Amino acid sequence: MTAGAQCVRGSSSATSDCGGPPLMSLYETIVRVRTLVHTLDRREINRMPYNRSFRAGLLAGMCCAIAMVHLAVAQPSLPRLDSPCLLAQASTSPPTTSPPTTGGPASAEELAKKLSNPIASLISVPFQSNFDFNTGQGNDKFKYTLNIQPVIPLSIGPDWNLISRIIQPVIYQDELFPGMGSKFGLGDMNPSFFFSPKEPFHGWIWGAGPVFLLPTATDDALGTGKWGAGPTAVGLRQQGPWTYGLLANHLWSFAGEGGRPEVNQTFLQPFLAHNSKSGFGVTLMTERAITGRRSSGRCRSGCSPARS
Repeated sequence: MTAGAQCVRGSSSATSDCGGPPLMSLYETIVRVRTLVHTLDRREINRMPYNRSFRAGLLAGMCCAIAMVHLAVAQPSLPRLDSPCLLAQASTSPPTTSPPTTGGPASAEELAKKLSNPIASLISVPFQSNFDFNTGQGNDKFKYTLNIQPVIPLSIGPDWNLISRIIQPVIYQDELFPGMGSKFGLGDMNPSFFFSPKEPFHGWIWGAGPVFLLPTATDDALGTGKWGAGPTAVGLRQQGPWTYGLLANHLWSFAGEGGRPEVNQTFLQPFLAHNSKSGFGVTLMTERAITGRRSSGRCRSGCSPARS
């Protein structure tokens, strides 16, 4: 066996000798996204209300997600079994003896448990369906929300991970109030960032960081029209097939469309999951949004922003 192949990291070429994915420079990717958003703005988004806030929020969210993906892909990873890197290492390393290990691909149960963990070190794109019945002025209307929730982990040291979790709602709702009409489109984007230790603390997995509110709604009835920020935290425990915990955040608005209600909202989401060895899992969760009272423009008290 000869060590004729070399492993080159950090190359800007379209392919990698290590079999890794092709990488485009982060700057070039962001420029392309910005060009795409401006193209959409010239064609369609000008027809939508609050197109300036939508464009800014969409651009910020997409650039943030792209940056996290590039950083995650750029991290060192184990070479594939058939890669030139492994062949080169095998030819130059002296033979060693070690006890057999049982390591291998994660089992279906382990993957299911990671999917039950909102801050697991696993890239995933969950889709959450929400059906709201008996809504509207006459308590006889329907609302459907599909939350697209990509989770991207990033190692930031030997002991810590940074987990980005973005929630982008896609909403359909009936005519909740007379003259309002039915609505379909995007809701406000809700990105969260959790700093989480890699090792559990006394059996508890936890993470904390900032959460943001971006006014990406395509209709003013589907969002708040506000920019917001606040703290978020999650804590959970996994015992056998069970996973249970609580996700919480609080948002305050600090800018946005004038004359619209301010956002001052606490969100609580306890959850309970059971996963079998086959990988099948059942999750039970409930959500509670507690809205504070802050006066702004026409709304004086009891204002309830659209949930995202």
